[in-house]
Amino acid sequence: MLDGELIKEGWEELHTISALRQSFSCIKNKRLKLSALETTWYMRNRLLRDTDWASMAHSLEVRLPFVDIELFRTVTRFVHNANPPNKRDMAMIPVKQLPTEVLNRKKTGFSIPVQEWLLDSIGSNMITKGRGLRSWANFLQHKSIKI
Repeated sequence: MLDGELIKEGWEELHTISALRQSFSCIKNKRLKLSALETTWYMRNRLLRDTDWASMAHSLEVRLPFVDIELFRTVTRFVHNANPPNKRDMAMIPVKQLPTEVLNRKKTGFSIPVQEWLLDSIGSNMITKGRGLRSWANFLQHKSIKI
């Protein structure tokens, strides 16, 4: 569809690889390099944007947590240690402890329920099994629904 040379030229113009390397060029610790990449490229450029559009789609105002620079610097020093704190260690810090069921809860992950929203918006509770968004796309194609 697109000219391969045009794609290559655009990729080189973005300087993506050098920009990624610049994000952690002065950091020696591997764990801190990863944190720098996540904070700079994932949290700022992806997670915050996704939170914004998902909340605004439902007329919700989401206040993202403010990352205090002093707190960030303090936590970074802990992470740099030979034995960095794990999630449980961090959860034990607050004066008011988290309930045991929260501390022992299995990881749940996070996803944006686009498929459910789309099916709800057309008045269907028929959610079929399928990979990714394929099931709702097939449903819409078979029902010839115009959105």
